[in-house]
Amino acid sequence: MVVAQPSRLNQQSYVLNEAVLKVGDGSELTRNLDVVQSILLFLDQHIAHQSSILDLCVGTGICTTPLGQYYSVIAVEKDPVYRQPFDRYLWNVGLASRIKVIPGDIECHDTVLEHELVKSRRFDAAIVNPPFGLIPESLEIAKAVNPDVILGVLPLDVIEEAQSGESNRRDEPSVVEKDRRFIAKLREVWQLIAIEPFLRPDGTAQTGAFVFKRSRLTRR
Repeated sequence: MVVAQPSRLNQQSYVLNEAVLKVGDGSELTRNLDVVQSILLFLDQHIAHQSSILDLCVGTGICTTPLGQYYSVIAVEKDPVYRQPFDRYLWNVGLASRIKVIPGDIECHDTVLEHELVKSRRFDAAIVNPPFGLIPESLEIAKAVNPDVILGVLPLDVIEEAQSGESNRRDEPSVVEKDRRFIAKLREVWQLIAIEPFLRPDGTAQTGAFVFKRSRLTRR
Protein backbone atom coordinates (compact mmCIF):
# COMPACT_ATOMS: atom_id res chain seq x y z
CA MET A 1 0.00 0.00 0.00
CA VAL A 2 1.27 3.46 -0.90
CA VAL A 3 0.76 5.84 2.00
CA ALA A 4 -0.34 9.42 1.29
CA GLN A 5 1.53 11.05 -1.57
CA PRO A 6 2.82 14.42 -0.32
CA SER A 7 3.04 16.00 -3.79
CA ARG A 8 -0.58 15.16 -4.50
CA LEU A 9 -1.78 16.36 -1.12
CA ASN A 10 0.26 19.54 -1.40
CA GLN A 11 -1.33 20.22 -4.76
CA GLN A 12 -4.79 19.61 -3.37
CA SER A 13 -4.23 21.86 -0.39
CA TYR A 14 -2.94 24.62 -2.65
CA VAL A 15 -5.86 24.41 -5.06
CA LEU A 16 -8.45 24.50 -2.30
CA ASN A 17 -6.75 26.99 -0.04
CA GLU A 18 -6.06 29.40 -2.88
CA ALA A 19 -9.81 29.82 -3.19
CA VAL A 20 -11.07 29.77 0.40
CA LEU A 21 -8.27 29.67 2.99
CA LYS A 22 -4.82 30.92 3.89
CA VAL A 23 -2.08 28.33 3.37
CA GLY A 24 0.08 29.94 6.07
CA ASP A 25 3.56 28.61 6.84
CA GLY A 26 2.79 25.00 5.93
CA SER A 27 2.80 23.69 9.51
CA GLU A 28 -0.89 22.74 9.36
CA LEU A 29 -0.35 20.89 6.09
CA THR A 30 2.55 18.94 7.59
CA ARG A 31 0.40 17.92 10.54
CA ASN A 32 -2.44 16.95 8.22
CA LEU A 33 -0.12 14.70 6.24
CA ASP A 34 0.76 12.90 9.48
CA VAL A 35 -2.96 12.43 10.17
CA VAL A 36 -3.54 11.12 6.64
CA GLN A 37 -0.69 8.64 6.94
CA SER A 38 -2.01 7.26 10.24
CA ILE A 39 -5.57 6.95 8.94
CA LEU A 40 -4.49 5.11 5.79
CA LEU A 41 -2.29 2.70 7.74
CA PHE A 42 -5.00 1.99 10.31
CA LEU A 43 -7.58 1.34 7.59
CA ASP A 44 -5.20 -0.91 5.68
CA GLN A 45 -4.80 -3.04 8.80
CA HIS A 46 -8.52 -3.45 9.50
CA ILE A 47 -10.61 -3.30 6.31
CA ALA A 48 -10.11 -4.54 2.75
CA HIS A 49 -9.40 -2.28 -0.20
CA GLN A 50 -12.52 -1.30 -2.16
CA SER A 51 -14.49 -1.20 1.12
CA SER A 52 -17.07 1.56 1.66
CA ILE A 53 -16.29 4.48 3.98
CA LEU A 54 -18.40 7.28 5.44
CA ASP A 55 -16.10 10.27 6.04
CA LEU A 56 -17.63 12.93 8.31
CA CYS A 57 -16.57 16.60 8.53
CA VAL A 58 -14.14 16.45 5.62
CA GLY A 59 -13.37 20.19 5.46
CA THR A 60 -11.02 20.90 2.55
CA GLY A 61 -10.71 17.17 1.87
CA ILE A 62 -7.01 16.76 2.52
CA CYS A 63 -7.67 13.59 4.54
CA THR A 64 -10.33 12.38 2.10
CA THR A 65 -8.66 12.56 -1.32
CA PRO A 66 -6.11 9.73 -0.79
CA LEU A 67 -8.88 7.44 0.47
CA GLY A 68 -10.33 7.42 -3.04
CA GLN A 69 -7.23 5.59 -4.26
CA TYR A 70 -8.24 2.53 -2.25
CA TYR A 71 -11.87 2.84 -1.09
CA SER A 72 -15.36 3.97 -2.09
CA VAL A 73 -16.06 7.11 -0.05
CA ILE A 74 -19.11 9.17 0.85
CA ALA A 75 -17.72 12.47 2.14
CA VAL A 76 -19.93 14.69 4.32
CA GLU A 77 -19.34 18.42 4.79
CA LYS A 78 -21.78 21.07 5.97
CA ASP A 79 -20.03 24.24 4.81
CA PRO A 80 -20.28 25.00 1.06
CA VAL A 81 -17.15 27.15 1.36
CA TYR A 82 -15.24 23.88 1.79
CA ARG A 83 -17.57 21.43 0.04
CA GLN A 84 -18.01 23.10 -3.33
CA PRO A 85 -14.33 23.65 -4.25
CA PHE A 86 -13.49 20.16 -2.99
CA ASP A 87 -16.20 18.68 -5.20
CA ARG A 88 -14.83 20.58 -8.20
CA TYR A 89 -11.32 19.42 -7.39
CA LEU A 90 -12.41 15.76 -7.40
CA TRP A 91 -13.87 16.16 -10.89
CA ASN A 92 -10.68 17.83 -12.08
CA VAL A 93 -8.42 15.00 -10.86
CA GLY A 94 -10.73 12.14 -11.89
CA LEU A 95 -11.81 10.98 -8.42
CA ALA A 96 -15.47 11.99 -8.56
CA SER A 97 -16.52 8.38 -9.22
CA ARG A 98 -14.65 7.19 -6.10
CA ILE A 99 -15.53 10.01 -3.69
CA LYS A 100 -19.05 11.44 -3.52
CA VAL A 101 -19.36 14.71 -1.62
CA ILE A 102 -22.72 15.38 0.05
CA PRO A 103 -24.03 18.16 2.33
CA GLY A 104 -24.83 17.21 5.89
CA ASP A 105 -24.92 18.79 9.34
CA ILE A 106 -23.76 16.45 12.12
CA GLU A 107 -25.83 18.47 14.59
CA CYS A 108 -28.90 17.40 12.59
CA HIS A 109 -28.48 13.66 12.12
CA ASP A 110 -31.22 13.32 9.49
CA THR A 111 -29.35 15.52 7.02
CA VAL A 112 -26.70 12.81 6.93
CA LEU A 113 -28.50 9.55 7.70
CA GLU A 114 -31.49 10.25 5.43
CA HIS A 115 -29.44 11.23 2.41
CA GLU A 116 -30.03 8.89 -0.53
CA LEU A 117 -26.36 7.84 -0.62
CA VAL A 118 -26.34 6.96 3.09
CA LYS A 119 -29.86 5.81 3.95
CA SER A 120 -30.29 2.07 4.58
CA ARG A 121 -26.62 1.45 3.80
CA ARG A 122 -23.96 -0.13 5.99
CA PHE A 123 -20.42 1.16 5.69
CA ASP A 124 -17.31 -0.87 6.42
CA ALA A 125 -15.70 2.07 8.21
CA ALA A 126 -16.63 5.52 9.45
CA ILE A 127 -14.08 8.31 9.83
CA VAL A 128 -14.65 11.27 12.12
CA ASN A 129 -12.60 14.46 12.36
CA PRO A 130 -15.18 16.78 13.92
CA PRO A 131 -15.00 20.20 15.51
CA PHE A 132 -14.10 19.10 19.02
CA GLY A 133 -17.28 20.54 20.50
CA LEU A 134 -19.29 18.05 18.44
CA ILE A 135 -17.53 14.79 19.31
CA PRO A 136 -20.60 12.85 20.57
CA GLU A 137 -22.76 14.01 17.65
CA SER A 138 -20.26 12.84 15.06
CA LEU A 139 -19.64 9.52 16.81
CA GLU A 140 -23.41 8.93 17.06
CA ILE A 141 -23.72 9.22 13.28
CA ALA A 142 -20.67 7.01 12.77
CA LYS A 143 -22.21 4.37 15.02
CA ALA A 144 -25.55 4.54 13.20
CA VAL A 145 -24.13 3.26 9.90
CA ASN A 146 -23.08 0.05 11.68
CA PRO A 147 -19.43 -0.09 10.59
CA ASP A 148 -16.77 -2.61 11.53
CA VAL A 149 -14.36 0.21 12.33
CA ILE A 150 -14.73 3.78 13.63
CA LEU A 151 -11.58 5.78 13.10
CA GLY A 152 -10.73 9.40 13.57
CA VAL A 153 -9.00 12.30 15.18
CA LEU A 154 -9.89 13.55 18.66
CA PRO A 155 -8.22 15.38 21.52
CA LEU A 156 -5.84 12.83 22.98
CA ASP A 157 -6.97 13.44 26.54
CA VAL A 158 -10.59 12.62 25.63
CA ILE A 159 -9.57 9.11 24.63
CA GLU A 160 -7.26 8.66 27.58
CA GLU A 161 -9.96 9.83 30.00
CA ALA A 162 -12.44 7.40 28.48
CA GLN A 163 -10.05 4.64 29.48
CA SER A 164 -9.22 5.90 32.96
CA GLY A 165 -12.54 7.45 33.96
CA GLU A 166 -10.69 10.52 35.26
CA SER A 167 -10.45 14.00 33.80
CA ASN A 168 -7.55 16.45 33.96
CA ARG A 169 -8.95 18.94 31.47
CA ARG A 170 -9.85 22.51 32.35
CA ASP A 171 -12.66 22.75 29.80
CA GLU A 172 -16.26 23.27 30.80
CA PRO A 173 -16.99 20.24 33.08
CA SER A 174 -20.28 19.42 31.35
CA VAL A 175 -18.53 19.21 27.95
CA VAL A 176 -15.75 17.02 29.33
CA GLU A 177 -18.24 14.70 30.99
CA LYS A 178 -20.39 14.51 27.86
CA ASP A 179 -17.41 13.47 25.73
CA ARG A 180 -16.13 10.92 28.23
CA ARG A 181 -19.51 9.29 28.88
CA PHE A 182 -20.25 8.88 25.20
CA ILE A 183 -16.88 7.33 24.41
CA ALA A 184 -17.13 5.06 27.44
CA LYS A 185 -20.56 3.94 26.18
CA LEU A 186 -19.14 3.37 22.71
CA ARG A 187 -16.54 1.07 24.23
CA GLU A 188 -19.31 -1.25 25.43
CA VAL A 189 -19.62 -2.43 21.82
CA TRP A 190 -16.38 -1.35 20.16
CA GLN A 191 -12.91 -2.12 21.42
CA LEU A 192 -10.42 0.74 21.49
CA ILE A 193 -7.50 -0.91 19.72
CA ALA A 194 -5.17 1.92 18.74
CA ILE A 195 -4.18 5.45 19.72
CA GLU A 196 -1.44 7.36 17.96
CA PRO A 197 -0.59 10.84 19.27
CA PHE A 198 0.38 13.64 16.91
CA LEU A 199 3.39 15.40 18.37
CA ARG A 200 3.85 19.15 18.28
CA PRO A 201 7.30 20.70 17.76
CA ASP A 202 7.85 20.81 21.53
CA GLY A 203 7.27 17.05 21.77
CA THR A 204 3.87 17.25 23.47
CA ALA A 205 0.67 15.79 22.03
CA GLN A 206 -2.73 17.47 21.96
CA THR A 207 -4.57 15.33 19.43
CA GLY A 208 -4.34 11.78 18.23
CA ALA A 209 -5.76 9.24 15.82
CA PHE A 210 -7.82 6.43 17.30
CA VAL A 211 -9.44 3.22 16.11
CA PHE A 212 -12.49 1.49 17.56
CA LYS A 213 -13.21 -1.98 16.19
CA ARG A 214 -16.53 -3.73 16.67
CA SER A 215 -16.54 -7.12 18.33
CA ARG A 216 -17.69 -9.90 16.00
CA LEU A 217 -20.17 -10.99 18.68
CA THR A 218 -21.99 -7.68 18.44
CA ARG A 219 -22.44 -7.52 14.64
CA ARG A 220 -26.10 -7.12 13.71
